[in-house]
Amino acid sequence: MNSLKQCLRLSAIFIMLLLNTACKKNKALKPEDPPKKEPEKVCIPVKLETDGLILNLKYKENSNLLTAIEENNGEKTLISYTAEQKPSKLEKFKNGVLYRTVFYEKDNMQSIKRAVLFNYDHLMDGYIPQGDYRFQYNSNNLPAEIKYHNSAGNPVKLHSMTYHSSGNLTNVSILNYPDQTSTVKYTSDDRKGIAIHISKNWLFALESEHWFLSSAPNNILSYVRSGTGAEQLSFSYEYNAEGYPSKMSITRNKTVQQIKITYKELPLQSVQ
Repeated sequence: MNSLKQCLRLSAIFIMLLLNTACKKNKALKPEDPPKKEPEKVCIPVKLETDGLILNLKYKENSNLLTAIEENNGEKTLISYTAEQKPSKLEKFKNGVLYRTVFYEKDNMQSIKRAVLFNYDHLMDGYIPQGDYRFQYNSNNLPAEIKYHNSAGNPVKLHSMTYHSSGNLTNVSILNYPDQTSTVKYTSDDRKGIAIHISKNWLFALESEHWFLSSAPNNILSYVRSGTGAEQLSFSYEYNAEGYPSKMSITRNKTVQQIKITYKELPLQSVQ
């Protein structure tokens, strides 16, 4: 009897050893969970510096809604928004003096349908109408056509835009009435655009000479204008650890302008 009990005890111990070994093998064979990917950082530019010029960009708190571009040469652009966080007004100042205002009108879908232009005359203490420009959009809600009018309501210029599947601008056909035409062709890189996270960057680029506002979703590499006002520019970049351009070089007629770019990070949920 004792021998039988001893055999049973040894059998139980053997079975437990087998089960323990099998569990270890299963654990060893179980594929490890892939490492968690770090969430992509959302960055917006806050300063651009070049020889003799510094641009400081300001935003609504914890958002990508651009409210000001301040230049150390006395130029300043202020942008106002509606309660629905849509652009309502853009004002341009020189040494604290207002000289241009753009009012943005929206349709029922809250898309910008018209920009109404005024110069401000301080002697008359009033706005002087300068005309407007009106938008038509493509299926991706990007402007496909911008028609400019003078203060009498007559058409003076037409821009027709086409885009790459990435959303980058590729061509702009320009008609200055009645018959002066030109074409602008763009190429872009495949990296994160300087202004990719600035809400309505393309809209503010229409009132600004600053090239970085047109760099979304990627960065402009070349700008070639033929016909009236022919011109050619090329752009190159150095990128930071997050993949955004930290330096931009613009070449025009063999003259190179270099720009240093500083960003701040935003919470992903703050992007409009």
